[in-house]
Amino acid sequence: MTDLISTVAPAVRGMLGAGAPEVRLATDDFSPCGHFRYRLDYWWRSGVQPLLVVGQNPSKASHQRTDPTALRCARRAHRAGLGGLVMLNMFPRVATDPADLWAAGEDVAEEAKNMFTIRNALIENIDAPVLFAPGGDPHPRHRAQAAKVEAILRGKGVDLLCLGTTAAGLPRHPSRLGYDVPMVPWTGSFAVGGSAA
Repeated sequence: MTDLISTVAPAVRGMLGAGAPEVRLATDDFSPCGHFRYRLDYWWRSGVQPLLVVGQNPSKASHQRTDPTALRCARRAHRAGLGGLVMLNMFPRVATDPADLWAAGEDVAEEAKNMFTIRNALIENIDAPVLFAPGGDPHPRHRAQAAKVEAILRGKGVDLLCLGTTAAGLPRHPSRLGYDVPMVPWTGSFAVGGSAA
């Protein structure tokens, strides 16, 4: 891997904590307007598969700054002996409050580009573990989109992981869980008529 540590902000460089390898490469893929992010990568070890995480929608985390979810996912990946973190999301719109995501409405072109990005990430990291963490937002678009993304992931033969499930059988959110919570197989489904248990 090309050493691009000079492009990584100090906040990202030391994100793994004392004694851990520094993040050597961080890249992000935002739309020109900055309202959409399709992918965020943090790498600290070349030649080793990353952890792919699929969440609901991106925050403002980038190669210059981190946030609680990206931080926890990166530390979890490092603790698992993986070489990096690739953050993906079901929806590409940047929003710190889910209400803002739903209020903005659907953007067909941006969401199609996002799906393309997810497919490419799977091809590029064919053996990487995938943590499916879309959460359980009750908005109708959430479940419909989760079913589409799940179909893409399972269509590639991916065994989905989660950090346990909610009472409704939905994958729990990674930023609210301790590192002692293991990644385990998720056998539920968001498919219409499918069981979420």
